Amino acid sequence: MGLDAVVYKKLQSFPSKIQHLLQLVDSATGEMDFVDGTPDDLRTGVSLIAADERIGNIANVHWLTREIQQRSRCGCNVLVSSVLYSGSHCGDVLTVAQTASLERELDGIDTAGEQTGNLVEFIASMRRLTAASREQGNPIVFV
Repeated sequence: MGLDAVVYKKLQSFPSKIQHLLQLVDSATGEMDFVDGTPDDLRTGVSLIAADERIGNIANVHWLTREIQQRSRCGCNVLVSSVLYSGSHCGDVLTVAQTASLERELDGIDTAGEQTGNLVEFIASMRRLTAASREQGNPIVFV
């Protein structure tokens, strides 16, 4: 068990020859899928996901929570209460509007000192997710 997060691509990011083969599955997350009957050769090589990040297993999420609480200069409310509150939550989303707060919180984490490799990688993963969320106009979805 663990925690993963994705950002789905928006319809307009696909070539026009693919757009008509896609349907919106969930308007809250922006999740898309191919319409029934789409040939496999047209599906091959087409990713519906803009960003896909492994946050970690339950133990790593717990460790990240402790580290962030100790190193934060801003409280990290979004990170702690919406991202790291559980090592296995799924179906939750961080809206595009919340990504600005999340980015400010990431900026306020002190990564200096020892044993920050996992923390630095986590911050980089979250930055990739927030950038994809802004670019695609879709939320970060925990899966």
